[in-house]
Amino acid sequence: MALCHRNVAPICRKGGSQKLDRWLKLGWNTHLTICYDKTDEKDYEYIDPQNLTNILYFIHSLNTAGFDIMVGYSFMNSVLFAMLNCEAVATGWFNNIRKFNRDRFEESETMGRRKKRYTSLPLFTYITFDNLNNASQSIALDDLLSGCIIDEYMSNSQDSISFVDLEQQYWQALSIIIEQINHYNSLSDRINHVLSELTNAKKLYASILNTLTDNKEAFNRIKSTSKHLDSWIMGIEAFKNRISLF
Repeated sequence: MALCHRNVAPICRKGGSQKLDRWLKLGWNTHLTICYDKTDEKDYEYIDPQNLTNILYFIHSLNTAGFDIMVGYSFMNSVLFAMLNCEAVATGWFNNIRKFNRDRFEESETMGRRKKRYTSLPLFTYITFDNLNNASQSIALDDLLSGCIIDEYMSNSQDSISFVDLEQQYWQALSIIIEQINHYNSLSDRINHVLSELTNAKKLYASILNTLTDNKEAFNRIKSTSKHLDSWIMGIEAFKNRISLF
């Protein structure tokens, strides 16, 4: 995470990559690493609710103190930091090839062929094609897609979609949801919008799981991909209470 104080570097305002590039080149910034204990959860986006609350409060406090903030090495959780009005968000290696934690850079435990994944905004999940196709047996596929350029191929020609296409789709999906958040000026409205989207995603998952009770393998796989939703909601609600935002 990089930050600079607005009084020291007034150019560090929203206005595109050129201003951010100048900020970094001039060295008007400080880099911080937020470190927390990893869990055994298979859901890549899962984070302990209390840890999430602390991270959100930390970033919010710095922002309130006059710092402009760029959060790096995030993934779909970057939406939560955009919610706090950070200047920019970024990811590390794409497609979970490696993970960043307090111990070391470590190779993924996944062996063999990489699985294609789609960034579903309705589900708020970076979901494998297999799980997405299983989910589409109970919910129309179009209702699970994010409104991106490659969506027509998701319906008709998934084999033709490359990993490069999917990386671009991730960024396009992220841009869509962040633009929605940026329509709101107040922190309260921004948070409530994200909470509403997370709640809707939970309802979609519930509908999907209700139709998969006879397919235990698919049920367990899809259920495991949704665990981060509860942790995010609990973390955000606790953050709201901490800053007395009602």
